[in-house]
Amino acid sequence: RLRNYSNLALWCGNNETEQIFMFKISQEKDTREDYIRLFRKLIPKVLKRLNPEVAYIPSSAHNPDNWLDNPQNKESGDVHFWDVWHARKPIETYEDQSHRFFSEFGMQAYPHVETAATFTETTNLFGPEMDNHQKNGGGNGIIFDYVASLFRFPKDYRATVYLSQIMQAFCIRFGIEHMRRNMPRTMGALYWQLNDCWPVASWSSIDFGGRWKALQFAAGRFFAPALVSVKRIGQERVHGGSNHIYNDIDSVEIHTVCDGPDAAAAELEWEVWSISQNACVESGRTPVKLKPGKASLTQKLELGKLIAAHGREDLAIRSRLTSKRYPANENTTFLTAPKRIEFPQAKIVCKVRKGTEAGTFEVTATSPKIAYQVYLNLDGAIPHQASDNFFDLFPGESRVVTFRPRSEMTLAAFHEALTSYSYTDSYDS
Repeated sequence: RLRNYSNLALWCGNNETEQIFMFKISQEKDTREDYIRLFRKLIPKVLKRLNPEVAYIPSSAHNPDNWLDNPQNKESGDVHFWDVWHARKPIETYEDQSHRFFSEFGMQAYPHVETAATFTETTNLFGPEMDNHQKNGGGNGIIFDYVASLFRFPKDYRATVYLSQIMQAFCIRFGIEHMRRNMPRTMGALYWQLNDCWPVASWSSIDFGGRWKALQFAAGRFFAPALVSVKRIGQERVHGGSNHIYNDIDSVEIHTVCDGPDAAAAELEWEVWSISQNACVESGRTPVKLKPGKASLTQKLELGKLIAAHGREDLAIRSRLTSKRYPANENTTFLTAPKRIEFPQAKIVCKVRKGTEAGTFEVTATSPKIAYQVYLNLDGAIPHQASDNFFDLFPGESRVVTFRPRSEMTLAAFHEALTSYSYTDSYDS
């Protein structure tokens, strides 16, 4: 039934059986023989007859060097890495990992408010109805733990949902950019999960209503064939006892990554912005040769003088990779958690016109001030699909977003329903 799917890449015998029952399999002869009979003999034999062109592994996570020992092998096989989320470790923990294929890892976020409204009228995330739609025992606490580490306290329910989603995207982007910079040692990243089987707070990037969370839009950027990724040199740490902040980040590395099939000439542009001055204080550009399957350290910025003049809380690095062969890719990097930055109140300007395809509308968004994580939406739970969302806007930039409502709308009705939201709208200043 499944073999004819063109996107089928790998057959996997089971999920985490080797990982969870490793002791029983290795120590109990009957259990081990049963496991071998089913997952190492019968299933691969059937697959060889019915679908021989697709590879098979008996389990995930799996250690092909020695399947009876340590399924978290860093030298080969795949890993389910959950120290970030279940163990509540900081997202910087990703940068300490060097596994070959991260086949499962994730971060939860709440479904869009429009989706949650299909099963409850309450907006209390800790009430019994919402609680029944959170199937991870500590899930709510973990979401708030990571939100609190990055962002300011949300002012209401809608803001909480929004912050949970940009937090989820922030964390997964951080991990996957590390994995892609680590090519060719790390050659696979598959986050958990794509979608939901019912309306729920979960690790998905598309909620049950078919609405894309911030992560789904971010995935289009951090999985782009040509990627610009910024690695901070140094760390920001918070002392558990005194809550004192230690930050020794003094430079950044700008990496370029190419997963496309062709080599290409490209250009890397970078800007350092003073957020309080709403101005670029340093910039540069350099030619880049993108090579398929290669990650390269392209530029290192020493930021000591700018940090001394402005402070880490006032600086943002904006980078952009452009080429004629691949779509442009942008990145925004801060030297501290966004909650410590005094972002200006940004007024998003949206110009609307009918799109080139029937039934679509084009929104050109600009902002005279730095706007972090702009979310464009249609009020009234109008079903639609947007080509992009949850993006950053800097002065002088514009973003064209194509909206495709599922039912016919007039230009006037679309304009009236269109709303904009950014990070500063999520909290009381």
